[in-house]
Amino acid sequence: MLPAAGQLSVSSPTIERQQLTVRGAGPIRVPILPKGPLAKRMSKYGEGKVRVTVTFTPTVGAPTTLEKLLKLLKNVPPIRD
Repeated sequence: MLPAAGQLSVSSPTIERQQLTVRGAGPIRVPILPKGPLAKRMSKYGEGKVRVTVTFTPTVGAPTTLEKLLKLLKNVPPIRD
């Protein structure tokens, strides 16, 4: 949940960096695209863990940064009979 409008950046050495412009307060979804060894692990096992750095820079105020450990699961469409 973001408190206001601003810039959101999600980065890690094993994912593609994502930068989004947020227009207002509220929840937001950020696509996490693995690369390198994480992409290989996701392809083989369907899951992987990654430590990401999330930085939110509001239009007025100081930036806030936090680190978060995420467990990624491969997006597999459901099997239909």
